[in-house]
Amino acid sequence: MCDETNRYRQQCVPAGLELFGLPKMISWIRLTVREMYVFKKLKLEEHWYLEDVIHTPIFSKQMFRDHFRQIHSYLHSADNTYPSATDPLWILKI
Repeated sequence: MCDETNRYRQQCVPAGLELFGLPKMISWIRLTVREMYVFKKLKLEEHWYLEDVIHTPIFSKQMFRDHFRQIHSYLHSADNTYPSATDPLWILKI
């Protein structure tokens, strides 16, 4: 999944497809397996909330919000260069 996410990012940028309105000045850092092991909250923004009830300081210290949004916007599980004409769910196969 890391390889496909990184490949999809490379395919989108030359095509002018910056996703989710992220600033173009944010440089892409290749996604690693370690970054894939982030835990999930109900809303993405909750990872960086500062309120005591849901504050998770370890997460915000490990990954900046914009970097997480970048990874989330390009998350991909299949290579777009070889789409399957017969299988409509080809993109979901890992």
